[in-house]
Amino acid sequence: MYATGLRQESGSFHTEPSCGCAETHDQGKIPHQVAGPKPQTRDRPLSDSPLLFTESSSIGTDIPTPESSTTPPKTNVGISPDAPSEGSHYETALPGTGKVTFEDGLNACGTFFRIAACSQDPEHRGKRPLINHCDHVSCPVCWHHWQAKEAERGLSRVWGYFDALPKGSPHHRPSHWALSPPPALVERLELENPESPGAFLEALREAGREAFTQAGLKGALVLYHPYRLVGDDDKTGRWRWVRAQENWRDYVRFSPHFHLIAYGYLPNTGIFNSKTGWVLKKIRNLDDQGDTEDLLMYLLSHVGVIPFKKMVSYWGCLSSRYLKCVKVETTKEEEMCEICGAPMIIYEIDLHGVPIPTGRPVLTYRITRTYELTAPARGYPPAPRSPARGGGTAAQAGE
Repeated sequence: MYATGLRQESGSFHTEPSCGCAETHDQGKIPHQVAGPKPQTRDRPLSDSPLLFTESSSIGTDIPTPESSTTPPKTNVGISPDAPSEGSHYETALPGTGKVTFEDGLNACGTFFRIAACSQDPEHRGKRPLINHCDHVSCPVCWHHWQAKEAERGLSRVWGYFDALPKGSPHHRPSHWALSPPPALVERLELENPESPGAFLEALREAGREAFTQAGLKGALVLYHPYRLVGDDDKTGRWRWVRAQENWRDYVRFSPHFHLIAYGYLPNTGIFNSKTGWVLKKIRNLDDQGDTEDLLMYLLSHVGVIPFKKMVSYWGCLSSRYLKCVKVETTKEEEMCEICGAPMIIYEIDLHGVPIPTGRPVLTYRITRTYELTAPARGYPPAPRSPARGGGTAAQAGE
């Protein structure tokens, strides 16, 4: 069983110098994801990192929001309507570099007309606005919410596999790898897909998956990075600064590669590199769920954004073929005032700026996901033998 959710506090992100796209990232007060209860070998207790979704979140809200004529499309979730159509590879965008999705109306991105405050005294500590956000990856105001949700989903699956392993089998922690294609392959795929970055990505991802199967790793969460930074001075060496520039493409160069959060062990990367032409480099081992969370938030900050293409994929033992989410439970709790213990409620701001109590409680949502192994990934862990028709035993799945 694996619990995940959201917390609202600042986060300091690891620097990953070996991948050529390093950044020490501080999201300020942007909420981000963190894992819940962990096995005894891991460090953070649940009380130190509650996973919370408030009423302002798009997950599990009980409060209807005012209707807007600019309702976001239900298709292509996470892609802004202003995302570029497929064309040259430089139309592959970075998160938060598009246009604001909703600039006007009650649901304008980054605005609010409700606050959460104590029902007895709205001036008690803990009062906060319930900010509107569209969760679109390209929106410069709201992309952090997309980032947090993607990190939570990835974190849940990576450590859900760890928890799903049967007792007595090897429990290795995941590690961070960089996988770079040979330049000749990139040039060939560019020539074959000159006007379609989506087709280029699919072909490159398939080639990377084929190379991955020869590495001996068991499975991985995979993120596509189309760019590396140009220069390494104090400004251009930070993705946060680059994303904020209107001419951000002037500070990056097209150099596609993948980042993996993988399970398994590769004894000799040199043999793999010479055999396949790909360069697989281990960056470091991941200590716990919190460490994995920080890494995911950093990697998602400059992932390649292509319309109608997934930005996170799973190979091997983390794919849906081998790992299945069998249960998703959502529970909710009323949030209480930290000063007097009274329930927190929602106040609506009237035209004069006066908060009007609605009596509706502020709810905290906790999501728990349970994963099960459906088949062994290249014999890890071994699958039990089952009776075959006509007697005897059936061959192990995956063999």
